[in-house]
Amino acid sequence: MAKPKVTASIEEVLKEVDNLQKELQKVGKKAFQEGDWVRTKIIIETATRIENVRGALASAGSELTDLYTEVSAHLKGAPVGATRKTTKRIPRGKKTPESAYRDPILKALSELGGKAKTSDVLDRVYENMKGVLNEYDKQPVPSVPSQQRWRHTAQIVRNKLVKEGLIKKGSQRGIWELTEAGKKATSAPAPKEEPKTTKAAGNGSSKKSSTKKGSSKKK
Repeated sequence: MAKPKVTASIEEVLKEVDNLQKELQKVGKKAFQEGDWVRTKIIIETATRIENVRGALASAGSELTDLYTEVSAHLKGAPVGATRKTTKRIPRGKKTPESAYRDPILKALSELGGKAKTSDVLDRVYENMKGVLNEYDKQPVPSVPSQQRWRHTAQIVRNKLVKEGLIKKGSQRGIWELTEAGKKATSAPAPKEEPKTTKAAGNGSSKKSSTKKGSSKKK
């Protein structure tokens, strides 16, 4: 069975999209240097839309490749259960947990003024987490080979923060933005630790050291 024409076509389209992005970057750079802020803003928005479309195309291409493998196996009479492509699972505990992304995402948005493009936020999240992310986090996602696992996880956590009301729902496509609650969460000071007291043995009371001031010498 020959390689599906649609899969080959998607690969060609992805190459065209990559070339389009390069050309758009040149135009955007020129507009920025000339101080044409209106055009620069429009180009940034267009670039974000192109990136989203590219991700969807790459995902579709990966899915089609998997389906092609399954169909080929069926045509060859492979046993039931052997037709599905299996993905090697990551050992438990090796991938950085989602909970570790929460604060870095909120911090990144706060540092970027509370609102920024997805790519800018993720770049800042990486800077905040580069000492935490490991080799498993940097592996590609099976369903989207062009995307590293940590970026995929960060977007999952972002959706959870939207549900919690810390990131705005329905913002412009490709833009992450803190809500008022999110801004308060990032500006709230860390709770102070209460000083520990040592209990005196035998009576359960706190041991305190004090000096008697203003006392006269015993005669």
